[in-house]
Amino acid sequence: MYDHVGPYRILRHLKEGGQGRVFLGYDARLHRKVAIKIYKLPESRAGRRQLLKEARLIADIQSPRVVAVHDVIESDEHLALVLEYVEGCTLEEFLSATHPSLYTVLSVCRDVAGALAQARQRRIVHGDVKPANILLTTEGRAKLTDFGIAGKRTGGTGLVLDAGSFSALSPEQYRGEPLDGRSDLFAIGCLLYRMLSGRHPFIENGRLDVQALLHKPHVPVREAAPGFVEIPDMLAELVDALLQKQPGDRPRTTRLVRYVMRTCIRKLPLAHADNLVREMGPSFRPEDPQDMPVRVPPGLAQSGVSRLPPREGFMPRLKHYWRGMKRPARLALVSLAAAVVA
Repeated sequence: MYDHVGPYRILRHLKEGGQGRVFLGYDARLHRKVAIKIYKLPESRAGRRQLLKEARLIADIQSPRVVAVHDVIESDEHLALVLEYVEGCTLEEFLSATHPSLYTVLSVCRDVAGALAQARQRRIVHGDVKPANILLTTEGRAKLTDFGIAGKRTGGTGLVLDAGSFSALSPEQYRGEPLDGRSDLFAIGCLLYRMLSGRHPFIENGRLDVQALLHKPHVPVREAAPGFVEIPDMLAELVDALLQKQPGDRPRTTRLVRYVMRTCIRKLPLAHADNLVREMGPSFRPEDPQDMPVRVPPGLAQSGVSRLPPREGFMPRLKHYWRGMKRPARLALVSLAAAVVA
């Protein structure tokens, strides 16, 4: 039984998904909890290099609306992303338990749109903006996660999806066409539609209606929503704009989304903000250290090496790269240096 990934101690198992296992860890150096997501590395060198490149790119996103990547640990067969640990619950867990108020809908989507705006500045398309990838904090804010697997540079093609990801699927993604930020905007449209109406615009009885996704107009959100839900005109119009079949017919950026969210929030009574955390609170997961036994791949426990260089300082970065080199590469570098000196 191994209970460390690099310098991080594993406390317990959090969840198992189609793309990796997630553990709760502890960083004794900074005295903080972390979430550690472990993936199986691709067999090809090119695939490994690409995965590491994407992980480093995602780690550069610095936003309170994005789950931060603290470290990347690599072994011979596995890659571990060391992430900010967010206490609370996923948006999927919250929506499964209750119908959110309008203030909560607006607040969550405002934060998600802000996260995507930060990603767009680095030409990153998330490609999987589903409720399970949105974490709700105990302070009542939303954070977008899973860029490490879902993140693609602008122009990347569609991803292989698990069943839950159908809720974030755009028409062009289903067809395997190149994606850009407007694909994520379609996913926000699906998210808004579900939060307002209680159902997905293109999923019935747990199954994706492909014809509806690709060709049929969606039922207007006001018709799909329960009678007690009041939807402002500009919000209903935004949902229709986001759910257009052709990317060119949708807004180009998240700017309109953020504007509509802010405008609608300002028109609501301030008392609604005080209810936000109380509304989410019953869905927050308990912090139980006895959830599941820990099983960590031996390679990560024994020889995992961080692949994120220090942000500042020449010598710390040089030391980092030296530690990350395998023995043959070190010997070759020493021999080359000796030959140059001689």
